[in-house]
Amino acid sequence: DLRALGNPQLEVISDLLTWTKEECRREAWQQRCLCWKVIVEDGMAWHFAHVVLSGLFYMYPPDCNTYLVTSPMEPLNTENLCYELKAVGPGRLPGPGP
Repeated sequence: DLRALGNPQLEVISDLLTWTKEECRREAWQQRCLCWKVIVEDGMAWHFAHVVLSGLFYMYPPDCNTYLVTSPMEPLNTENLCYELKAVGPGRLPGPGP
């Protein structure tokens, strides 16, 4: 929940991406984390977070679907899907969704 941080502190997401890619944590993270829910304020903060996360996830894709919402109680749906982990075949790497 990034709402309490005032100005969006999206380096938290970058740090989390790095942390989840460490070999000692990666397998456990992939087994236990079904998705990420990034919570930001509505309005300009949401638009800013969407642009920054889209660029960040293009370069460093997360290992699960990621949703950008304005409330922890907001239902997860395709409208607030910020990154979609596509199913892949053998020998192919997952990539960002449409």
